[in-house]
Amino acid sequence: MELYDRPANRFVATFLGTANLIDGTMTETEGTVSFRAADGTRVPLEGVGVKTGDNITAMFRPQNVIIRQASDPAAESGSKLSGRIQHREFLGNIIRYAVSVGEHSLLVDDIHQTGHGAFDVGADVALYLAADQVSLLPN
Repeated sequence: MELYDRPANRFVATFLGTANLIDGTMTETEGTVSFRAADGTRVPLEGVGVKTGDNITAMFRPQNVIIRQASDPAAESGSKLSGRIQHREFLGNIIRYAVSVGEHSLLVDDIHQTGHGAFDVGADVALYLAADQVSLLPN
């Protein structure tokens, strides 16, 4: 489980399952340390132990992202990313979405529950990602 949750590199992250990988750098603005992708996408990360200016890859698993309607008030903790549903696939116990966020296509797994609808392709959504669900890998 440790290798799956905290892989040491890209190879291990993708060998042991599906992973979202985004290349970028660590930045600091007004005392807040953030991961910043080349397209400007930012993910605030507290206490990650990576120096500002380091080139890294942020890795997180599809099941560790919370997906909500874009219009919902921020009821979840963590970093909020805005995106749009590109693709939806029903897999029985989960619904897997491909969500465009900036220049990235992120995979998000949402638990399927009877009576709860799914997001439509083209819908604007909010994604929430807790800092403790992100692994920072060397480039």
